[in-house]
Amino acid sequence: MRCLAIIFLFQLCCGTVVSQDMASANLVWESDQTTDLQTNEIKPYLATFKTNGSQSLDWIQKGGKLSANYKVVSIDGIWANVSNLGTITFLVERNGKNLRARFERNLSGLFITLIYPNSGGEARLQFRIKSVSAL
Repeated sequence: MRCLAIIFLFQLCCGTVVSQDMASANLVWESDQTTDLQTNEIKPYLATFKTNGSQSLDWIQKGGKLSANYKVVSIDGIWANVSNLGTITFLVERNGKNLRARFERNLSGLFITLIYPNSGGEARLQFRIKSVSAL
């Protein structure tokens, strides 16, 4: 019985870290790999994304030496618990330029896909997320 109580408490404590609603929680997403979805080129890539509820998205690269802050303009979808399968897309803006950030957990894992205009039309980068935690 004591073992069950310990397991329950562990799940309760750890579950609150990722059992968060994307529209209201402040979360940190750690990436270890990116895929260019046009070329299917996969590269090791360390980056951090911070979502501040429905307010902003920070994209932090190069160990914090390079960062960009985006304002959330709109949200498409509802993802009430990031530990479950789901998807939500943020339309974000920085310096008059928009991009879409799609957050998704599917059977293959957890991913953030950035979709933005470039000279060839539209670029799509997918980041594999190794961990997500509450701020």
